[in-house]
Amino acid sequence: MDSMGTMLNANVDFVNVAGIWLKGKTETIRDHKEKHLGVVFKNSVWTTDTVAIKYIKPDIAVIHLGWGLSGDNDPDGTPRKPRHGIFTWVVIKENGVWTLMTVQNTNKR
Repeated sequence: MDSMGTMLNANVDFVNVAGIWLKGKTETIRDHKEKHLGVVFKNSVWTTDTVAIKYIKPDIAVIHLGWGLSGDNDPDGTPRKPRHGIFTWVVIKENGVWTLMTVQNTNKR
């Protein structure tokens, strides 16, 4: 999750599939570490299905990223069915580096 954190802007707003609004890089990394080291995502497998990028300006873009997930669990350890979803990312380029400024994650099924 520290590696994932390199993609985040210090002031990122991250809304996860449960509708929890994580504010800032530190909170977003902490939340993801807890879920990925614990029961929920410890054995999950991620796939990326699609990526579409729209440039708003040379230094701002919106990315829609389709994903699949299997092997994750409910917090009580009950296995979940494989699912698919879509991320919407607003990314900005500062000092030559692209980072995620806003993230919305939604389950499709």
